[in-house]
Amino acid sequence: MKTQVEIVDGKPYIKEIQALILEYTNSLHRDLTFQNLEEELEHLEYKYENPGGKLLAALSEKRFVVGCVAYHRL
Repeated sequence: MKTQVEIVDGKPYIKEIQALILEYTNSLHRDLTFQNLEEELEHLEYKYENPGGKLLAALSEKRFVVGCVAYHRL
């Protein structure tokens, strides 16, 4: 059985994306304070906005956020 996901603009799903990122980073059991994660999570929608970036969410068939990707120009 194949699972379909839809890639969409992540801005309407900021809270869900923040939760996914926290779940992932907590699972690493490492101190990531040097990456300023808390600050980044507070400003996801601004750091990864056009024209230099994008925040995308992967939605399941039932419209749950199951993944994300964010990028921006350095």
